[in-house]
Amino acid sequence: MKWTDGKRRGPLEKQIFDFVDGLIEAGATMKKREAEKLQREREWHEREAMELEQRRLREERRLKLESLLEEVAAWKQVRDFHEYMAALRLATDSESRPFAEALITEVKALVDEANPLHRRLATLKGA
Repeated sequence: MKWTDGKRRGPLEKQIFDFVDGLIEAGATMKKREAEKLQREREWHEREAMELEQRRLREERRLKLESLLEEVAAWKQVRDFHEYMAALRLATDSESRPFAEALITEVKALVDEANPLHRRLATLKGA
């Protein structure tokens, strides 16, 4: 709205109410725009937070799966060692059996320490 002194609108002092109304309307419009802007920013932050949480959960699942795959691979190695020790027992004759049993006992202790099932069972008991 344009305020001018002239014949069509009359003198400025008679336009003061229109002027005040214009200021009030402009203030209300500015306030509304600011509220809309704040709402858009809040919504953007909420979306960002949700996306960040989804990424975190996906990464957490990926790491759990990776850890589980490593655990399974380690378990398979332990199983292979047990099969190896059983084959070694079968392959030894009576003369070399004491030496083989000493080796098997030593390897079994090492393998049992590396067995992921023992660690997993310990975490399950503590859960």
